[in-house]
Amino acid sequence: MVRLSDRVRRSRDAGRLLFGRRAASCTAYMCLMTLALPLLNGCGRVADDFRGDTVAGRIQLDVEGVENAAIDDVSELRLLTHQRAYQSVLIPTWPVGAEVTVSASVAEFGMYRRGGGWISRGDLFVGRHAVWATTIQVSSSNPEILFAQIELQGESPARNRVRLSARAPGTARISLSVQALDAAGRVTAEAPVEDSMTITVR
Repeated sequence: MVRLSDRVRRSRDAGRLLFGRRAASCTAYMCLMTLALPLLNGCGRVADDFRGDTVAGRIQLDVEGVENAAIDDVSELRLLTHQRAYQSVLIPTWPVGAEVTVSASVAEFGMYRRGGGWISRGDLFVGRHAVWATTIQVSSSNPEILFAQIELQGESPARNRVRLSARAPGTARISLSVQALDAAGRVTAEAPVEDSMTITVR
């Protein structure tokens, strides 16, 4: 017959063993994180340089040209803290007559360089960054207010852009579908990225 004291002692020993295993697992995890962070820092600093300009933040839109309006009428300069630089970012209100051409980019996670030139390859970072995309479809909820069309690019890479024309006062929703390009300018096998933005014309 097993005595009560033996059962208590066995339960206590089992508890100590379980606690020891948990402590060892926790210690191993902390050691792994301690080793991983310096390795990550050695490969590159962690950053997030993707600027999502659409409703869900999936597509970045860069201003390529403005006609019949000043660039300040359709965009604003925004300071990118990590890059220590300014970029023109579309604003949601445009004047009638403005015609704006934008190019699209999508987010990619991985290692990339920033600030390279003839002398230096730039700093190495790890995180989200923008890669070129070609526009495969665009539509406007109110074409009579804001007309949208694809501007085909015959050069390589064929990064088709979007041309938006503000025709009359009102509000329109622009729906976009874009496809990521690889380093050689070829369309990747990844699924198209879809998102939208709303522009008010005054």
